[in-house]
Amino acid sequence: MRGFERNIDDLPTHCWMTISFQAGRFGVGTPPLSNGNRTYRLGVTPNRVARNRLTTNAQAPTMTPADRDNRRCSFAKQTSERHLLQLRSILSKYRLSKEPPQTPRPEAPLTVMTGIQKNSSITNRLSRRQFLGATSAATIGAFVPRLPRRDGVQIGAISYSFRQIPSSAEKILGYMVDLGLSTIELMGSPAEVFAGAPTGPGFPSNFRAMSPDERATFRAARAEAESEMGAWRSSAPMDRFKTLGTMYRDAGVDIDILKLGSASWTDEHIDYSFNAARAVGARGISMEISDESAERLGPFATRHEMVVGFHNHTQVADEHFSFDTPLSFSHYNMLNLDIGHYVAGLGTSPVPVLQQYHDRISHLHLKDRRSPDNGGDNLPWGEGDTPIGDVLRLLRDEQYPITAMIELEYPIPEGSDVLAEMAKCVEFCKDALS
Repeated sequence: MRGFERNIDDLPTHCWMTISFQAGRFGVGTPPLSNGNRTYRLGVTPNRVARNRLTTNAQAPTMTPADRDNRRCSFAKQTSERHLLQLRSILSKYRLSKEPPQTPRPEAPLTVMTGIQKNSSITNRLSRRQFLGATSAATIGAFVPRLPRRDGVQIGAISYSFRQIPSSAEKILGYMVDLGLSTIELMGSPAEVFAGAPTGPGFPSNFRAMSPDERATFRAARAEAESEMGAWRSSAPMDRFKTLGTMYRDAGVDIDILKLGSASWTDEHIDYSFNAARAVGARGISMEISDESAERLGPFATRHEMVVGFHNHTQVADEHFSFDTPLSFSHYNMLNLDIGHYVAGLGTSPVPVLQQYHDRISHLHLKDRRSPDNGGDNLPWGEGDTPIGDVLRLLRDEQYPITAMIELEYPIPEGSDVLAEMAKCVEFCKDALS
């Protein structure tokens, strides 16, 4: 299905509709659902993470109860039974209409084929919970959200890339707009500070050179600050996080993932991390990968129905490491696959991993590292051993709905700066897909 509406009579017999309950990512393109004199349109898209997905054959011009009962349906691993029941409730009240759409819906203007958009606004966004709340009442309104190109790749950045320059939530948003990037994995610290969290001492750059007494003083101050932060998280208001999400969306940037939370946190504070992510409009949270963290977070992810993207480093080369174990604890446990660290750990291409786990990858981190045989260094893009271009073309060619986040980690060359190097990374992605 493309980004426009079609009469169901015009659909080829092999056409399949994919109805995705992905938060904030509903496409246009379904035939209208008709009930009397009112026409409703249900958003359909193969884009984004393909969880909570129902596939049904759309070759018949009408859908009778008998047709529905005999329709072949298959679910992706993460589909919830509740979503299926809600969809069946809708289809039991409506039939697919032969009426042509009353007004054409042009595709939103986009730049290049990477899905990178500059200074665009977001309108008529619906959260997954808002959508399901509407469908449970059997009322679906027409909406036209902004979408990346179906044949493109969504390029974004993790805000860690801006750690060497002022990086408040407001500053980070400005950098993203200037770079023309429309999706972000936002670090927890600027989000919490924006929401009113107390600030503690930052980690000193000269920590290794500090005397034992200086380190003890720093650790004591850090422990006191963490205690204050824990108390704040227990009663943190979500309205400021909602304001943060709105501010970003109004500027044309989605907070896709909030990097917030830890397996060492209390149950209350883990719930807080998911609530904060939902408030900013994110699909979920991210953290470092380990079997213990995945087992601890899995039940929370399932209960909140939000993803946890587990980020790898070079431990992928450890003898007993496996991606399967962290993924086994919840359908919402996903991989935040860092392709640069993967290459630096194993010295092999991450492409087979993408092909095997594409439906369990929340997002990628893009960086160019050398293989272990070549030292494993982080280098300017194109100088290392990481096949960034091959990965991006795989996402495009296979239409994997996986966001690719730029992570700037190589040393800034003399005479350059963070934003100049980030701009080079953006252009590298465009060139790789041209």
